[in-house]
Amino acid sequence: MLHTVFRLLLFCPMFAMAQLSPEVDSIFESLLDDQLVAQNSLTASSMISLDNKFRTLASIATDDELMHVAVYGPSGLKECAMGDLVERKSDKLFTLFSAYVSSSDRYKVVQAGKTIETTPAIQLFKRITWQKEKRLRKEYYERTTTSKELVELKVLFGRDFSTKWSLIEADSVITNMVRLALNNKDISSENISAILKMNNYKCEDYAKTKFFANKFRSPEIIATLATFHKDADLEFINMNFDNALIAISKFPH
Repeated sequence: MLHTVFRLLLFCPMFAMAQLSPEVDSIFESLLDDQLVAQNSLTASSMISLDNKFRTLASIATDDELMHVAVYGPSGLKECAMGDLVERKSDKLFTLFSAYVSSSDRYKVVQAGKTIETTPAIQLFKRITWQKEKRLRKEYYERTTTSKELVELKVLFGRDFSTKWSLIEADSVITNMVRLALNNKDISSENISAILKMNNYKCEDYAKTKFFANKFRSPEIIATLATFHKDADLEFINMNFDNALIAISKFPH
């Protein structure tokens, strides 16, 4: 049944973002039939196995074809496809985030040995911030280790050592994604709260931050509001004291 649905999406002009080549389509079909894809919750080991199988598709797929998988694929394939688009530093990422940001889709992933429920928007934003972390780590090791040690580190980290992203590029995309999230009044509390937390509670738009703080009153959004250090917000923060512990560290008043 799942396979039939995806085949219909593939050939429906209203839904299909790109016509898959016969080669990519064939691999996509086999992945849809894979038992790992059919699981609602992927384990750490099964995600690695699925990612390894996905390498064949990624090696020949265009950005548009990966976009199709990232939007319409089941959760495991979404993770693989968005991961490859980020690694490529694709210019499709902002479009993909736009498709994700107001989505109500939720799925389970394994992170740090724990199974958590998350959303595509959170996962995509997290992958961009990870590229920034990789760049910072790579530059640190290049400054502080010998050539021999650097080779060993590259082997140790594997694909997680290098990145095509510069710090400026990552910061630019992150800033624009935060703007997009704040401009979407239909965004969920979970998405906007997680995005602001991953952005270290930084935001340029006070009015929209205040809007979402009033709407959702989550600790993350109230903490972001506190970073503007406006005395007029002290009463609001005090009224929501149970959700303001992070905010206190940002605005000690």
